[in-house]
Amino acid sequence: MDRQTKGFVLVVGDGDFSLSVSFSERRNLTCDQFVSTSLETEETILKHKLAVDNIRFLKSKGVKVYFEVDARELHSDSLFEDRKFSRIIFNFPHSGGKSNHKRNRALLNDFFSSASQILEDDGQIMVTLCRGQGGTPADKPRREWHDSWQIVSMATNSNLTLREVIPFDVNDYTSYNSTGFRSQDKGFNTEGAITHVFELSDQVPVPAMVNNYTIKIEEQHYTCPPYLQHKLNRNLVEDKSHPIALVLNSFVEEFKKKVDIPVEKLELPWYICVVSADTSKSYLLQQVPAQTEEKEIDTQESDGIDENKDFESEKLFDQNFNNANGHISNGHSNDQLKIRTSLMEQLGDLSSLSVCESKCYYSAGITARPCLINLNSIPVQHEFLVVCPIVSSISFDSFSQNVLETLGTLSTLDLEICDTANQCAEVIMKGKVTPVKIGSILLSNDCYTLLLYLDKLTQIVFGIDQIRLLWSKDQRFSTQFEDVSKWPIEFKPFYLYPMKFVHDLSLWEKESEEFDELRMCNIIRNITGDCVENVTLLDRFQDLTTSKWSRCYRFTYISHDQALSYITSWKLQSLLRLQLAKTLGITLR
Repeated sequence: MDRQTKGFVLVVGDGDFSLSVSFSERRNLTCDQFVSTSLETEETILKHKLAVDNIRFLKSKGVKVYFEVDARELHSDSLFEDRKFSRIIFNFPHSGGKSNHKRNRALLNDFFSSASQILEDDGQIMVTLCRGQGGTPADKPRREWHDSWQIVSMATNSNLTLREVIPFDVNDYTSYNSTGFRSQDKGFNTEGAITHVFELSDQVPVPAMVNNYTIKIEEQHYTCPPYLQHKLNRNLVEDKSHPIALVLNSFVEEFKKKVDIPVEKLELPWYICVVSADTSKSYLLQQVPAQTEEKEIDTQESDGIDENKDFESEKLFDQNFNNANGHISNGHSNDQLKIRTSLMEQLGDLSSLSVCESKCYYSAGITARPCLINLNSIPVQHEFLVVCPIVSSISFDSFSQNVLETLGTLSTLDLEICDTANQCAEVIMKGKVTPVKIGSILLSNDCYTLLLYLDKLTQIVFGIDQIRLLWSKDQRFSTQFEDVSKWPIEFKPFYLYPMKFVHDLSLWEKESEEFDELRMCNIIRNITGDCVENVTLLDRFQDLTTSKWSRCYRFTYISHDQALSYITSWKLQSLLRLQLAKTLGITLR
């Protein structure tokens, strides 16, 4: 708790001030760096037999000591007006008297709410609780959720997320005296106690209104749902410090050393001009008529949202993408575009150029494919495509071996090439209960072709267990990949035990048409982003009286990089209910 920090440290609720004395003795913090406080008055503190000596010692060392400081009202206390702390410590908080979970949860909730307002942006709040009180998996044994203080839930209400848990060893603080059992000068058992370290995080946003975006591509304007617009706007493969770009660039650098012909990059647009396409298998962007290009899109049939200031760009999202492969080069208007579902759709562009110029060409970028909502997949991902002309010095087997050796330089991956057909193979990662396919190699159009799934590969290389984290904007994610000299880098989760909430939705299907689960999932993503990680159909039955069919779904809410409180999940669920009924024409039960 007293590890070194540059800013000021505030200790609240220090029963007899013995914790502050221990800090002073350990000398990790300077005495003029921390402030020690108690809720007691100068008179009532005397019930603690060691308090007088401890207060005298602290004052002699220059430590500021204050009384009658309420941990629930720190933000309004004149002592801390216009002051921020890099660390705020509350050791063994208690509402007083006989233990009462509801009162202690309220104490934590109010403390976090107040303390977060006087905390520096990169500061930490440390709360130590007795064994089992926190209700997290770190407690051994772990109590039932209802039988705990639910510390992580109380913290998320103030946009605080759990960064770290540290066992509290009373022997590390030689002068510390646990006191205050049932508001008396009596000690309590600190064995198995845990210090919870919280940091400020962004809050999962709740959209204010429903709307689509307009994006500009080659002087034409197209509607785009917010979920897709957010992803298209990121361009992760060009962000050199992002782990996806690190894996991509490292692979290309090593692969160039293994082939005898030039290897060059070719930019390909993420969109393809189409006349028609199956919307269950691809995302279509409809052109906006010229007379409405500068107007707000009609929201009556929109599946999207507008978060006002929470979005990065304006309603008119100007892409002006370069036309790398001539999809839109003839000057006529295109009523709709398709976001490519795979780079393999553009294989012909690369292979023709590769054969013509006797060079290896590669391209990498975003792809989008509609899918249901589940834990391990999201619709927008990244692929890497390499085409190499067939030359005498390179056989299919040698090309495959070059790929395997290059992948081996990224990490200690247990990989193998599995032939699935003549001149066609899959790149498989072993060592799991179920092998993971991370790419394919094939012979096509007089070229050897390699396709890698960059998101899966990046997760494996860095040990990132949640695919949604690849889209995190939290600096605690991105800064882990800044020092490439430490390669291979092992990702460390920066948000422990995030809250998970479930909300059920029951509905009557629209009689005139089949219920579209994919469309429902698109609406969910446009409103909640990626914080709904699973949608499960619990039940489907037919009412024998009306012959109507009913469905019941369960939505699981969780965020691995933002603070998600129950109230926020409830607001999102309420908005979802209204939007699903409005857009799909269903009747809610």
